[in-house]
Amino acid sequence: MTPFDRAKAAFLREVAAVHHRKASGIHVAPDGDDYTGFAEYQTGDLFAFEATWPIVPPPREGAREVTVRGYASPSGDVVLEAKKNLGLLLQAANFLEETRSLSPKTLTERLLWLLLVELGQPTSRAGLQPPNHLLLEQGGPFVIPPDAEQRHIVPPYVERRADGSGSLWFFYQNLDSVGVNGSISLHRAEVRCTKDYQVTLHRTSLVAMSGF
Repeated sequence: MTPFDRAKAAFLREVAAVHHRKASGIHVAPDGDDYTGFAEYQTGDLFAFEATWPIVPPPREGAREVTVRGYASPSGDVVLEAKKNLGLLLQAANFLEETRSLSPKTLTERLLWLLLVELGQPTSRAGLQPPNHLLLEQGGPFVIPPDAEQRHIVPPYVERRADGSGSLWFFYQNLDSVGVNGSISLHRAEVRCTKDYQVTLHRTSLVAMSGF
């Protein structure tokens, strides 16, 4: 088996185990390590994968498949949102090593691709179409509750601390969360990473003060 094939097999096994499904009923994409939509997200020795299986009985409306995205290595490491082990992805990206780390924007794009549920929120949307996350790099000003701190949207950036830990900060909008008045939900996110690559996600919604 090639490194890609070993990684794909590990991803299938882990998805089946975590979601209590038979592996034979799960379809995993892509079929090769050079497929557009996946190849650009490879990080270190982690390949990007997407697993799907039908919802039974099929709903009358909305998605008819469960979708799970993640990463896997030929050695058997598997990154899944449900496992809360994003530290493996950040470690593969050398996040805490300033001279070797992927750029903040590149790492943010990988995270937004992976996180199918609303960032930092309960996984109640499992089985529905993933939110349409869009990275934001400019705009504002906005107020961030509850302290009413005024902020402008800026490109993704990294904060590294003296104790060896760090945070990735970025702004994004969820095009699927449209309010009754047509408003779009905007958020500031922080991915906190300890020096031993334990990761937690935090999200704060924004309130517009002026035109976007």
